This record gives sequence, structure tokens and C-alpha cells, in this order.
Amino acid sequence: MIRWSGLSVGTKLSLVTMTACAVALAMTTASVVLNEVVSARAQLTAELQSVTDVVGNSSTAAVQFGDARAAGDALSALRGYGSVEGARIEVPDSGTLARYGREVRQVTTDADGFAVISDRGHVLVSRPIMLDGHRIGTIVVEGRLDGLTARLQRYAIILLVVVAVSALVAYGLSSRLQRSISGPIVRLARAAEAVAAGGDYGIRAVKEHDDELGGLVEQFNAMLATIQGQNAELLQGRTRLEQRVAERTRTLSQEIEQHRRTEQALSVAKAAAESANVAKSAFLANMSHEPRTPLNAIIGYSEMLKEDAEAVAATDTVADLERILSAGRHLLALINDVLDLSKIESGKMTLHPERFDVGTLVHDLISTVQPLAEKNGNMVRCEIPRVLAGMYSDATKVRQVMLNVLSNACKFTHDGTITVQIDTEVRDNGGWTLFTVRDTGIGMSAEQMSRLFQDFAQADTSTTRKYGGTGLGLAISRRYCRMLGGDVRVTSELGRGATFVVELPVDLPAKVLPICEPADAPAAASTPDRASAPVEPRAGQAA
Repeated sequence: MIRWSGLSVGTKLSLVTMTACAVALAMTTASVVLNEVVSARAQLTAELQSVTDVVGNSSTAAVQFGDARAAGDALSALRGYGSVEGARIEVPDSGTLARYGREVRQVTTDADGFAVISDRGHVLVSRPIMLDGHRIGTIVVEGRLDGLTARLQRYAIILLVVVAVSALVAYGLSSRLQRSISGPIVRLARAAEAVAAGGDYGIRAVKEHDDELGGLVEQFNAMLATIQGQNAELLQGRTRLEQRVAERTRTLSQEIEQHRRTEQALSVAKAAAESANVAKSAFLANMSHEPRTPLNAIIGYSEMLKEDAEAVAATDTVADLERILSAGRHLLALINDVLDLSKIESGKMTLHPERFDVGTLVHDLISTVQPLAEKNGNMVRCEIPRVLAGMYSDATKVRQVMLNVLSNACKFTHDGTITVQIDTEVRDNGGWTLFTVRDTGIGMSAEQMSRLFQDFAQADTSTTRKYGGTGLGLAISRRYCRMLGGDVRVTSELGRGATFVVELPVDLPAKVLPICEPADAPAAASTPDRASAPVEPRAGQAA
């Protein structure tokens, strides 16, 4: 079957003309038929109303006296009307008095007894039989539209014949007339096909008329001229581009060779830097006790001198000694952080696993950071499950990680709340303990969080100036967590606080950094051994 879109323009024009003529003729015929039906129905209704009036008047006496025979004789006068199918005379409270023809259907009349119903080729008329202004009965007459169906069938046959003949005549005329429209379009399409097939934009279509089709041909020729000129420019541009590409290729070859040599030099420099960094880390790790020994002596003597000055009430001297003592402790914290980082980088940081109680560790940490929290007007809340399993890990490093996180929360929060929450999870690789520290402090942006765990990095320079710190505490904390088989992550919004989550396995994994003095393998005990007493926090430990 040929689709409409596949037909030619001439065929489409012919079919459209033929269809339009057929539709117009069909609508005209339908109007005539409809008018015939309406007229026949109105004529039958008027006839039945007239007959009903005559028969109703002639049967008044019969209805008055209840004479069924006389009423039947009155109805027999309807034999002369071939369109009448049936009739009946009804008397109130007595039912049907007389009947003619077939049974007439029941009808609902108005209050005066009148009704006219027309449907499905039948018309039913009902009127009251009156005597001295009172209704004494009702006559109902039903008729049909005789011959209407036959007339409609004849109209249908005539309509089909006329439509068919008109369509053929319209198709013949349109086939001849459409050539003046489709001819130029077909020739324009052939010109377009020739251009597309051969790529020759010098071809031009011939203008035959001054109407819209002639304008279309002019626009087509103008488009071809524009494309022809653009093609010439493109060819020139292509030639210039090929020359530039050749020159750029030679330049890139030279740059690639130079880049290769630079990479070789950088590889040598990188290897030398890595070797120097390893040597530096090994050196710092091996001589860690050297700088701390004299510094501890300075701190110790400063504390003794401060106590002596306080004993003699030398206020000015006490203030100076307090500055010396604070600076010494700060310097010791810096050295400890740098040495710890160097040990981690050189692979000389060892673990000391033991079994310890998590709840005891957390309570000791909160007691340790309580003075720092109160200094900034903060309140520390603790949420620990009533039943909490112990851990087999390096308690000292867990304590140091949590101390760094808690110190950060206390330092960057003023007149707020710091919440410590402990949870446990069971994953595919075993049990995990989650230490969550949530504060209501200054918070961080996404860009600041991206630098949070880098060595010697803080949120930004303004934070360093206002709050101090070395930027090593959180970097070391993350490395400790990963040494212990876990990690630390953070979520925050600027001005809305921060949340740190430390995730550590309940049992230290077997594949970790070297372990010194390994303890017995952890047993599945509900109450692990209590950890050793908490250590004092080192000044400047927080990032």
C-alpha cells in the first residue's frame, strides 16, 4: 500500500480536489435528506393531531356514556389513514374503553392530557376528550412515517452514484489543471537532486512563473550562488589551514622532544628529592630524643623558677616565666608533631595493641578537654550506649586521635555545644566502632575541607592568625586512623559547625604497620581490659 507521503505532488493535488468535491456533494445531499426527514415527521405530526381532534370530538358521547361499541366505531374512521398504526380511547378510573389497530404504547401526558412524542420513525399524539370544560377521557393515536426508509435508500444510492461520477470528473479535471502547479515544483526538485548528486553548485533552476513558485525558484538559485561562494572560501581556508597544521606539527614535534627531555630531568630531580626526603625522615626519627632532651630541661627549670617566683610573690617575674613555659611547651608540641610525622613517613612508627574499654577512654578524654571547653564557654555532651564492647587496638594512638578532634572542636567553638557520640556497626569485614564529634562552631566550606588533612595546612590564613596551630594534628590523626585500619571523615557547612567521624575496627587488622610487643590475640569478651590512665594533651596538638 502506497503511503500518502510517497505520492507525487500532482497526485496529491488531484486527490485533494477530488476529495473536496465529493465531500461538498455528500454534505449537500445529507442536508436534503435531513430536511426530508424533518419535513415528513412534521407533516405526520400535524396529520395525527388533526385526526385525533376529529375522532376525539366524534367519540365524546360514547365516552360520556361508556359505550365501548360506539367508541370503537369512532376509532374505525382511522382506517382511511394509512399512516395510523393504532389508537385507543381511555376513560379515567376504567382503563381502555376502545382500541384500534396494534397496541399503542403507554405515554406520559401533561396535566391537561396533551402529549406529542416523535422517535424511531413513529409519532404518538395524545389529547383529552372534553365535555363542558371537564376531561372525561383521553384518545391516543400512533402513526409511522410510511415510505421514509425506502426514500432514504433511494437517496443513498443516488448519492453514491453522483459522488462517484463527480469524483471521476474532478480527478480528470484536476489531473490536467494541477500540472501548472506541480510541473515547476517537480523540475525544481530535479535540479536539487542534480546538485546533491554531483555537488555542482553552478546549476540553476528555470523560473517559469511570477507567483510564489517563481519566488521559490529565485530563492533556490540565490542559495546555490551563496553556497558556491562559500565553498570557494572554504577551499582557500582549507589550504591555509593545512599549511598552518604542517607548521604547527613541526613546532609540536620540537616541543614534545623538549618536554621529553624536561620529564627526564624532572624524574631525576624527583628521585633525588624522594631520596632526600627519606633521608630527612630517617634522620629526624633516629635523633628524636636529641632536641627534646634540652627542651624538657628548659620547661622543667621554667616550672621550678615559676614556683619560686610565685612563692615570693614576684608578679612580673611569674608572668615572664609563664611566657617562657608556654613557648617551650608549644615548641615541644611542634617538635613532637614533626617527629611523629617523620616516623610515619619513614615507616618507623610502631603500634602497641592492647584491649581497652571504649567508655572509659571517652570519659577520660572528656575530663581532659573539659578545661579547654570551659575556657571558650562550651558545654560537652556525651552519648554512649549502655552496653558497649571493648576494642583491641593501640589505645594511645586512639586517644591521641580523639584528643586532636576534641581539641579542634573546643578551639573553633565559642559558647556552643560539643557532642561526643559512640556507635558500633557490624560490616562484612567485622565489627567497627564509630567516634562522632559534633560541634556548633564556625564550620568550614567545601574548599576548606579539601585542605583539612594536608600537612601544615589549615582552613585559611585568617584561621591560622586567629586560632593558631601547626596544621599537623588532623593530618597525623588521619594517618594514625589508617595505620589502625580505619579512617576519619568530616562534614561541615560554613557557620553551622562541623562533624568528625572516626571509624576504627574493633579488632586491629593483621596487615598493619609493624607491631611492637604484641599482646595476646583479642578474645570475644564483653568486658575488655581497662586502658591505662589518660595522658595530658600536648599544647598545639590540634590542627
